[in-house]
Amino acid sequence: MGRLLTALTLLLSVVVVLGCGGSEGTAFGRPPTPSVEPSPTLAPWSPPVFDNASSPLDLPTYDGSGQSVHPDVVYFPDGWHGHKYWMVMTPYPFDSDSWENPSILVSDDGLSWSAPDGLSNPIAPGPSCDHNSDPDVVYNPRADELYVYFTEQLRADRCPDQNANSLRLVTSADGVNWSAPKTVMSWELDTDPLYLSPAVVYTDGVFRLWMASSAGGVVYATSQDGLVWSPLETLDVTPVPWHLDVSFVDGEYVMLLVDSPVADARLMAAMSRDGLKWSTRNDPILAPGDGWDDNRIYRSTLVFDEPSRLVKLWYSARSGAGQWHVGYTEAKR
Repeated sequence: MGRLLTALTLLLSVVVVLGCGGSEGTAFGRPPTPSVEPSPTLAPWSPPVFDNASSPLDLPTYDGSGQSVHPDVVYFPDGWHGHKYWMVMTPYPFDSDSWENPSILVSDDGLSWSAPDGLSNPIAPGPSCDHNSDPDVVYNPRADELYVYFTEQLRADRCPDQNANSLRLVTSADGVNWSAPKTVMSWELDTDPLYLSPAVVYTDGVFRLWMASSAGGVVYATSQDGLVWSPLETLDVTPVPWHLDVSFVDGEYVMLLVDSPVADARLMAAMSRDGLKWSTRNDPILAPGDGWDDNRIYRSTLVFDEPSRLVKLWYSARSGAGQWHVGYTEAKR
């Protein structure tokens, strides 16, 4: 009888262990499985909403007008050939596109700009008919050079026996001495759309290009050297951008797009992990103000400064009096 009671006691002990183990342990003395917290899912980053600049920047232009458009900025935290900020832009006095030739300015604070010592702008001459437009600057770390892309339009109504659009490239190892322009893509406007506002980003050893298309949407291509490009691929981006720029911020592509070519145009933002599939935030990040930028917002560019957590935005805008200028604004990320 004593032996039976002892066996029953042992059996009840096992049952109690099994019943009480729960999620904290397992039977027969094995250690509990450690709990693992799920990894947090990072929400897609979106640029903040910006305040309008109270006044435009004082950007020198080679035509003397002081009116400018289409800025693009590359930022070197430790400087490159003596300066932290390098900008390409063009003059655009009272909508006169004959002056729209790419020009280089430098700054150490993003606010005060001048041509680098030894440079006489523009860095590429205008064609004999029609005009250049829409420059974009990108740093090529493999060559330690700046690459400036821009478009050259030779339309039939301005150029006899021509009707073409080209993407052209100039390069520099010091920001002062620039190569002769080289055509890297070209299209016949009798059969192809008009491509506008090229934006080039260098990531993972690859040049990536986005352009707005007059046929609607955005086209995309890649290149290993910045010269020879893959066939254009059409992407779905809404609203259909008139002009655009693309930056790469913390593993994500950020597209700034202008939603209209006319008065009251606003600046929108779209985000992408791969540069192909884009999600546009519903509200604009910048709209026309009530001063120098009261007519429309135009092509813009941003830089993210990691130490200060500031998103720095340079934007071009038109006033109701028809003057074009570039302003600066910033917001905390």
